[in-house]
Amino acid sequence: MTDKTNRIDFLARIAKIRRDMFDDEEMGNLARTLGIPLRTWENYEAGVIMPDLLILKFVCLTGVDPAWLLTGEGQPYAASTGTIASQGSGKGQS
Repeated sequence: MTDKTNRIDFLARIAKIRRDMFDDEEMGNLARTLGIPLRTWENYEAGVIMPDLLILKFVCLTGVDPAWLLTGEGQPYAASTGTIASQGSGKGQS
């Protein structure tokens, strides 16, 4: 696999998790929670390189397993539920 393929796969996983937690109408909520403009998030999903701190915030917010996010192997969500997402925002809440 090339770096470009890895990057495309990584972005597809980011978009999958975002859709799991925030549908297209709620994407602005995700951007606000991360402290960035909506257009910036849209640019990231389109391929602009995300800052590492933002990726860490995304991981904490969504509860995605960082290893899965990087490799696509295993389960998308870690067994732990001590995430920001489990404490309040996102559409997966009950």
